Amino acid sequence: MNKKVVITIGAVVLAGVITAGVYFLGGSKSDASNGEGVYVDSVSMITGMGGIGLQNRFSGVVEPQETLEIKLDSGKTVKECYVEAGQEVSIGTELFLYDTGEMAMKLEEGKLELESISNEILSMNRQIATLETEKANASDDGKLEYTIQIQNLQNSVKRAEYNKTVKDIELTQLQKSIDTAKVTSNIQGVVKSINKTGMDQYGQPVAYMTILATGEYRIKATTNEQNIYALTEGMPVIARSRVDSTLTWNGTINKIDTESPVDNNNQNGGMMSPGGGNVETATKYHFYTTLDSYEGLMLGQHVFVEMNNGQGEQKEGLWLPSYYLVEMDGENAFIWTANDKDKLEKKAVTLGEYDADMDQYKIVEGITPQDYIAFPQEGLEEGTKVIKDGGEIAE
Repeated sequence: MNKKVVITIGAVVLAGVITAGVYFLGGSKSDASNGEGVYVDSVSMITGMGGIGLQNRFSGVVEPQETLEIKLDSGKTVKECYVEAGQEVSIGTELFLYDTGEMAMKLEEGKLELESISNEILSMNRQIATLETEKANASDDGKLEYTIQIQNLQNSVKRAEYNKTVKDIELTQLQKSIDTAKVTSNIQGVVKSINKTGMDQYGQPVAYMTILATGEYRIKATTNEQNIYALTEGMPVIARSRVDSTLTWNGTINKIDTESPVDNNNQNGGMMSPGGGNVETATKYHFYTTLDSYEGLMLGQHVFVEMNNGQGEQKEGLWLPSYYLVEMDGENAFIWTANDKDKLEKKAVTLGEYDADMDQYKIVEGITPQDYIAFPQEGLEEGTKVIKDGGEIAE
């Protein structure tokens, strides 16, 4: 995907975020267009000319690309642990050893049972051979009784052979468990935690040991249900330091997890509104970002994640995203704007240069950063009252 396509997708999705964002400003745009009022945003906010601009920020944290969680095998206990939390491990590092004492005892008992079954089969086959010989020398009246005895023994042999097969499989698994009792790491990383019981407070199985992979990192960010569907995999983003907003890292969204909602009771992350406050939502989700470079970042560091709409590149003049423009014809177009009576009207603007990468037009004449404009949508009519920046309907 070339840069033009990626940025254009990001710009189109921004339109969706702007639409969703009005939920946090007082209501939905679709509701506003039903004769109640239309939401409008300042041009300075949309273009960033008034400071930060209309830019959703999401809470994120630097984490490893891979996390290895090792759960204890059912019915097994740990005899010895060779590592501790915080220790670095490599591929092949011995982590812990299962207690094989009980398994070894079961293995010996199983071998004795297997030998007993084999002897039983051998004995029954011998009985069958003897009965076959006696049947051949018996009278016609006596052959039927021999036939019944032989058939019963043959059925018993089949059952014993089945039991032998089952026991063979069981012993093979036991032997494999004993041979693999020493567990090793298959990744390079750091031991994050060790749960000695392998159970949580409710008695449910959890990871006995968690290992965080080192070398490759990613950003795990949190968003809410209104914004999750405005994000797409491959969308360009910027990770911004919480401490120094001038420190940024470029990247792309590589995974959006809509299948596993975040437990709000144990999650403080979420979308940050342009004003910096947390937005309370009913449901939150994680999405993941890979960065072009992780230089200067540390594992566990908290950052902000925002869509890359070119906010790091300042251009001279007023540049407006193309999705605000309607009825475009060469250098002329219209926008929906709030007039001096706080009513909606369609206003002509003159277009200048076009930035294909950002899908933005330079506005030569028609509006200023102090004007308020509406996002184009079905049902807009001139004369409708406007609602500025999430406030009350203008009287």
